[in-house]
Amino acid sequence: MKQTVMMPITVSADDIAKQMGVIAAKEFEKRMQLATKTRGLKEYSKQSEVLKELDIGMDRLNLWYAMGLKKQIWSDRSIRIEKSRLQEFLRDNFEV
Repeated sequence: MKQTVMMPITVSADDIAKQMGVIAAKEFEKRMQLATKTRGLKEYSKQSEVLKELDIGMDRLNLWYAMGLKKQIWSDRSIRIEKSRLQEFLRDNFEV
């Protein structure tokens, strides 16, 4: 048998504003780190090098492709990402 318990919760606008500020600061820091990490990439980096250098997963990279990040297919097993295009993509989509 399930029981539902209702409890009143009081949250102040100041508490919410502080939490939103903390979250925004963390997101800003993440975005700045991504932009900074691209400096260590080669001009045409392998997909695996981008994943490692930016510390992201394949799901995130696939999302970026869906959002418009361009990739270059050099052969059946060699996908490269141009550093300047990656930097432009990050700037256009994640700059605050």
